[in-house]
Amino acid sequence: MITLKSVTSTPETDPMLRSTGGELRPTLWISLEQEAAGVSMDSYAPGAGTPADEWHGRTITASLATDDGIPDENDLREYLADDGMALLNRVYAGGSIDWDGSNHIGHINDDAEDALAELLDDIAALPRCSLAIWACEDWFGPCSDAELDITPDTTDEEIAALAESYESHALHDDAILADDVADYLTDRRSHARDAAL
Repeated sequence: MITLKSVTSTPETDPMLRSTGGELRPTLWISLEQEAAGVSMDSYAPGAGTPADEWHGRTITASLATDDGIPDENDLREYLADDGMALLNRVYAGGSIDWDGSNHIGHINDDAEDALAELLDDIAALPRCSLAIWACEDWFGPCSDAELDITPDTTDEEIAALAESYESHALHDDAILADDVADYLTDRRSHARDAAL
């Protein structure tokens, strides 16, 4: 029987690609070697490498992002732990790993392919996550420095407290701010200082 590991599908950005808005996307993975499955947030940045176990088919992966968003994390976790577990086990049961003379290569049979397709269809029908990722420039864009409580004299400590507060308010409005909010506010303070000269 397959073991369900962590299930994470909350929107976030790739810290290595934060300046370009590199969004992470949820990926379902099923390991034929480890008898395990889960959902992790992965980067789909151009030039990103593919792990060997995935390249050789020992770990089956599928992006869960669709045109209408990503599945809600709690609904996804509940589905995989309950109704989806039988399909995960069918995929695993239909898998094998063979030596091809150079590498251990994973394969799945027709029944496992059908189970995987059904699993992905079911996940696509789950409720979508209501959270959206926003760039700070877009989220705060129309706000003046005064509205953001930014002056040339705003301290680093005040900026840290403001950033924490704004991140919390954005999350309450179903938004995740893609940029480092404290850095954004620090830039706004720098512009305010330049304008005051």
